[in-house]
Amino acid sequence: MTSQYDSRESAIEMGLYYAGFGDEALRKRAMDELPEAVQTQLGFPQNKTIDTYTVRTPAGKDVQIGVGKFREGFDLWLIDPESGFSQKA
Repeated sequence: MTSQYDSRESAIEMGLYYAGFGDEALRKRAMDELPEAVQTQLGFPQNKTIDTYTVRTPAGKDVQIGVGKFREGFDLWLIDPESGFSQKA
């Protein structure tokens, strides 16, 4: 079953959690410091445009969190910027 989030913010917050921001205070600070979104085109088989945010994890690795429209809400994508691998979360 694919996860659907009610808001863009709740999808981003979950993405930050998956990226290693388990502590609520760290997650809130990361939300406050979120960079400007960049529109990214996911390739086959998704063929979908999403907004991506590049963040540095507490472990020091850059990851991308992607959010796009999905049904009546939003979906979440976790992307490794080095390999381009994307996983719907």
